[in-house]
Amino acid sequence: MSAERNIIASIVVIVIALVMGLAAPAAADGVALGKAVTAAVAGAASGGTAGIQMIDDSVTSSSGTSITIGNTMRIEQTGSFTVPEDETYAHDVYMWTQSFNVRGTLDGDACVWAQWLTIDGTLTQDLTAFAQDVTINGIVGDDVRVFAQNVYIHGTIRGDALIGAANLVIFDDAVIEGSLLAGAGQVTHRGTVKGDARIAGGELTMSGVIDGNAELFTDGGITLLDGAHVGGDLIYQGPTQIEFGSGIISGTITFKQQDSDDGITAVVDFAGRFKSLMHLFGFIAAIIAGSIIIAVTSDHARKTANIIRTKPLKSVGIGFIAFICMPIIIVLSIVFIVTIPFGFLVLTPAYVIALYVAKFYVALWLGNAILRRGDAIMTRSPVPPMLLGLLGVYIITAIPVIGTLAGVIIIFFGFGALLQRKETGLATAFEPTPVPGDVGLPSAFPGTGTEG
Repeated sequence: MSAERNIIASIVVIVIALVMGLAAPAAADGVALGKAVTAAVAGAASGGTAGIQMIDDSVTSSSGTSITIGNTMRIEQTGSFTVPEDETYAHDVYMWTQSFNVRGTLDGDACVWAQWLTIDGTLTQDLTAFAQDVTINGIVGDDVRVFAQNVYIHGTIRGDALIGAANLVIFDDAVIEGSLLAGAGQVTHRGTVKGDARIAGGELTMSGVIDGNAELFTDGGITLLDGAHVGGDLIYQGPTQIEFGSGIISGTITFKQQDSDDGITAVVDFAGRFKSLMHLFGFIAAIIAGSIIIAVTSDHARKTANIIRTKPLKSVGIGFIAFICMPIIIVLSIVFIVTIPFGFLVLTPAYVIALYVAKFYVALWLGNAILRRGDAIMTRSPVPPMLLGLLGVYIITAIPVIGTLAGVIIIFFGFGALLQRKETGLATAFEPTPVPGDVGLPSAFPGTGTEG
């Protein structure tokens, strides 16, 4: 029991660490939110105005409802949003809108989903935007993270810029005081980047300045016009090598030849790395989920794994049939109007959950077999052998092609064993029906004189 408690304690620590890691990027707003809620409660207790308010602001919003938390954070879904010229709006803004315009000063961060976003005035902190068109004519006081169809920069970005777009244009009067990381189909750079720049695009046209080092990667090539300058080293890749004029590049120049298959190779390599990473994440998630499920339902888990041990062929057979038939049953239940809720709310979740937990019972059986516990599967703690078996399952399923087939068979075993629990009524499925009475041959035949 102490070993099991140690395992569960370790799982709790891992979960807390994961939650803290995921929460870290939001720590600043979290602190601000905590202070705001505290101020709201204190204000309400003293008879003042609470810090959490529902606001219908006709000056800045054409329609929609907003929530302002402690006068520091505003969450809004609206048709359009505008900070008027010569006005200051002191909020961190999280917004879904068609049109977003800052003509005055927005004193805070802005995280915006919009069709059109324009900064003509000043945004004092970070800008994060998902939009169709983004235009920055004014000042952004910190970092910019923008993903859009078209991005046009005329103004000043006082931090770093991360930009993903179909078309990116950095105009002559634009200044990015930090570094630039950009990926776009068409890139035109005529402004100034004071830090380093890493740009990947279909085509790059450059007449601007990069004060730091530059890495440029294109499929269609790089066109350098008068005024182009890189103050540091240049690494570039494209279909052809470029002859640079005197004074354009201050540092060293490195050219990487782009082969015609580079794009395909890069996609294949990325897909392979992504698959491996997701397999690793799946293994970590399975350790956490499986340990909790098996520890909480230890008796159920041991009995189900024991079915795999004692009835392996029957388990894989029932699992195979159920794996094929259940989707058909779910579709039929959804087709008939009366059973739509049953199909959506009961059958579908139950089927998905059963397929996911099936591997934990196979892992428990496999770990028990490796440890040679035999019948002790019904008396010993199920968590350690499950963890050992789970490692084996994920190693096997990581093998290309064979791993996919093995993963499906593992589901068959676990799903079939789960369905053979007596609660399902399938415990005696496919068993021969016993015939009552003695159906053996008689020990004597009539007329032989030996009957009696």
